Amino acid sequence: MREMRVRRSVSAAVIGLLVSGVPQDYQGISATLPTGSASIAARGLVAAYDMETTTVDGRLRDFSGNGHHGAMSTSDLIDGVVGRARRYDSVEDKVALVAAGGFDLNGPHTIAAWVRVDTLGLHQHVFACDDKWALWITPDDQWRLGDTRGGGWSTKENTVLQGRWTSVVSELRGTKGDPLTPDTVSLYVDGLLASASEHLRTDTARDVGTWNPGDLHPTDACYIGYESHQGVESHKTLPFVGVIDEVLLFSRAWTEDEVRAFAARKVSR
Repeated sequence: MREMRVRRSVSAAVIGLLVSGVPQDYQGISATLPTGSASIAARGLVAAYDMETTTVDGRLRDFSGNGHHGAMSTSDLIDGVVGRARRYDSVEDKVALVAAGGFDLNGPHTIAAWVRVDTLGLHQHVFACDDKWALWITPDDQWRLGDTRGGGWSTKENTVLQGRWTSVVSELRGTKGDPLTPDTVSLYVDGLLASASEHLRTDTARDVGTWNPGDLHPTDACYIGYESHQGVESHKTLPFVGVIDEVLLFSRAWTEDEVRAFAARKVSR
């Protein structure tokens, strides 16, 4: 059976290069180009979401070939970086993913997404899998890669900007038990290495002092646009407010050329 697909086209606003010297070849995630770019190797690809294409049963399609399709609680599509993107306004707006072996990553790994944040000062999640990893935004408007148990790597406060498309890539080059240093973890914003540092948010994380993910929960664990923390009351009122497009997960760290290739679309602000 053929899959239902919204026709994708490059927005007229998406023009030029973001980083000098990088080929303008980011075409967007598709069946023929699951990484979205010929400059991003498919090795280690775990999941790839264009955030608009659905399967015949209405789930968000995973173009990686691994079958990590997502159940959607929102159908609000607007113009994205490439084609259409999915807008989030409340905790009901989320994509639920089945916790599977592919998401069970201690490291290394790469998470990449194009994000437009419409409300600042919130605790909000881009892509998360309890208790393994999460790319999210702190109430101090920091981009953060966390192990969901308090350990992580965060940019400076007020790094997140409102109402503009931003390319965000988190890279973990180490694995469980490794110290959080520039040698083991990085955050890239708009294709450039962001000023970031170790950020240990709990007493347990400070005692351990390393990247310290736990076990992947079998249910209610993996989401785009949300993090359940296994039903913790405080997380039931933490929405992502904005738009998410072009989401990729790899079981390896990208090269800097791959990071720049992902960001090689300059969009109007």
